[in-house]
Amino acid sequence: MKELDVEVINRFARREGLSLGNAEKEYALSVALLHLSKFSEFRKMAFKGGTCLKKAYFPEFRFSSDLDFSSKTENAGLQSFLTRVFQNKTLEGVKFTKILKLERTKQNLSISLQYESQISGAGHVDSIRIESSRESEVMLPLQEKQILNPPEFELPPSFAYCLDLREILAEKIHAIYHRPKPRDLHDLDFLLAKGIAVDESLIEAKLKPIDKKLEFNSFKERMNVLGERWERDLRQVMQKTPDFQQIQGRVTKKLFNAEHGTLGGGTK
Repeated sequence: MKELDVEVINRFARREGLSLGNAEKEYALSVALLHLSKFSEFRKMAFKGGTCLKKAYFPEFRFSSDLDFSSKTENAGLQSFLTRVFQNKTLEGVKFTKILKLERTKQNLSISLQYESQISGAGHVDSIRIESSRESEVMLPLQEKQILNPPEFELPPSFAYCLDLREILAEKIHAIYHRPKPRDLHDLDFLLAKGIAVDESLIEAKLKPIDKKLEFNSFKERMNVLGERWERDLRQVMQKTPDFQQIQGRVTKKLFNAEHGTLGGGTK
């Protein structure tokens, strides 16, 4: 699809139960990954997070709007790299405009990749948030995965170097302890249901930088915090919000020996 076909986006939105804006963003994400993959710098970026789960492993996964990476090198050159790839360029029908730095710390960089929406009306600008982090070391070999684009997008094949699913699972547990986003608990439940192994040493290493340990009482407390925001967060990324109590119960059973409150419920 060399030009963005609005009717294709409409059909895709109806089929997937997405808003038109999110359907367009799904296409923009696929185009961004396609053109990033053409550059050697992309091989130094380990794709991870929700969009990685959807675009590289499980196309049935929930909608995810950000591109998250672990970087093996300094983040200093990322903004100039993205500017070179995208700024003021029309790629596969997506009119990318500006690259804006949102936030920068010693270990993390957040960038907004802006594009002109062709769904929301003239002059409307949407964006993809790109997060690059050096906070957590990549511990398992990366997996080279083909990006799973919907066939109607008619995009050529592209590939990304992705975190191993066991490491993504461990990072989801880190996220549950570190930030108040209920979608992290949903994603953990999804991975456990797929039979992804629970690697206790990997989880321990991921939690060490924030001085946490995976244990029954603290994890239950974090789940309860997430439950307070469950509907509000998940309805942004899912057509039907799953039941919090059911997910809480499943995750607890798979991670812990519920009788003793110790690790031991899942696959090791």
